[in-house]
Amino acid sequence: MRAYGRFMKNIAALALLFALLSLLLPFCSFQAAGQDMTLSGLDVLKAGGSAAYTYIQQGSVPDDHIMKAPFSWGDVKDGLHYADDAGASDLLIAGGVAAGLPVLFCLLAMCMLFLAEGSKTMVVPTFLTLLTVLELAVALLGFPALHPYLLTGVYLFAVLHVVALVFILFGWLTGGYREPDRKKRDRSRRNDSGDDGRSGRRKHRHKRGKRKKSGRKRSKKDSNDKKNKEKKDQSKDEKKKEAQPKAAAAVGNVCDGTGIYQGFQWNLRSEASSRVTIGTTPEAMRGIEKGSLKAAGHIADHNCQISYHPEDGSYTIDSHAAERIVLRQNGKALHQLNNGDSVRVLGQVKMEVGSSHSMWLK
Repeated sequence: MRAYGRFMKNIAALALLFALLSLLLPFCSFQAAGQDMTLSGLDVLKAGGSAAYTYIQQGSVPDDHIMKAPFSWGDVKDGLHYADDAGASDLLIAGGVAAGLPVLFCLLAMCMLFLAEGSKTMVVPTFLTLLTVLELAVALLGFPALHPYLLTGVYLFAVLHVVALVFILFGWLTGGYREPDRKKRDRSRRNDSGDDGRSGRRKHRHKRGKRKKSGRKRSKKDSNDKKNKEKKDQSKDEKKKEAQPKAAAAVGNVCDGTGIYQGFQWNLRSEASSRVTIGTTPEAMRGIEKGSLKAAGHIADHNCQISYHPEDGSYTIDSHAAERIVLRQNGKALHQLNNGDSVRVLGQVKMEVGSSHSMWLK
């Protein structure tokens, strides 16, 4: 996922979090027992908590237990019995489901947005948010008779859902949930190193032109000496290549870690678990291990994905971390990954995060 796509989905998740908190405000008003009553999320939580506490202590809730002054539990039961006798119990259940579904969808979409890591994981929260917005639009625009009974909490809940949907759709339309383009990353790395690929070709042509001019001036003996020298150099290079140790074939085991990876081991040889996401800081690693939503924002900026390809015994490492990741093979540094970089390597590799955290991809 690209950096601005991650920013968009996190802003949408925060908007849904504030939408849930807005329900703690007064969200409806009605008349009962000859007086005007307002109901808020805090009232619902207090009434439900006190009823549950009384039930745990006494084994039942007495009829004179006050839910919200002046209403008691007996008044609530009488109202339910009256609706049942009048044949409106089905309508009452349908209304409860219609009121509870947007809250449930909002909670699920918020959690999924915080944990999303790509376009595939963004489909479900997008669908849930869109479904909630459509349901709220039908309720608010299709039933104007409800407007006198609705208060700030409901309208703020609807507005924040529209804001979250706008951010989510903007990320989809601009391609923010796709993986970064590898060609652009390679081009930026070449520009940073000051080598655009053309200087090497110019130098090669320049040397070749010099060889042609010098070859015309030299004698046949010099050309033969040069050929013999080139053959010797080639044979030396071949011997050096043969003497270099070859990378051992990888079997899909991520193990032998140090630091925050000590004691962890993953088997990536099966198709069901051919990929693993790890943290690059102690907090991110603990959050991934426990599945903590509190650390979701930190995990999004400090994680790395490791995929194993059994067909050729190679690994693909995708960095989504602010920390630099170094890959070593046979004691030599092969690659250095920054945030957004991806590389595919053959054979066994040691992955180092910082100076004290490392693990083997065997």
